[in-house]
Amino acid sequence: MVARLQVVLDLPKRMRSALDADVMDSAVGLYAEAQPLLKKFGHRGALRQVASQAELVAKEIAQVLDWYWYWIDTGLILNWYWYLIGFGIGIG
Repeated sequence: MVARLQVVLDLPKRMRSALDADVMDSAVGLYAEAQPLLKKFGHRGALRQVASQAELVAKEIAQVLDWYWYWIDTGLILNWYWYLIGFGIGIG
């Protein structure tokens, strides 16, 4: 039980690490897994601060994902890819 509580208390830090490492699926997954607990107990004690910090990081993640989707929706990602290929840089 203590280990599970520590995982929740470390949630904002773990989300931030995933965001900084550009591992969005992990960042979103961490937040999604903690939501039931934070909705139930996030207004109490130490979990209030955890919920607040996690929400701030989640907003940053949403902004990054919006930016990614903008690039994909507008086709700019393909233009960037073809630009690099044109210079012989290649990807992968």
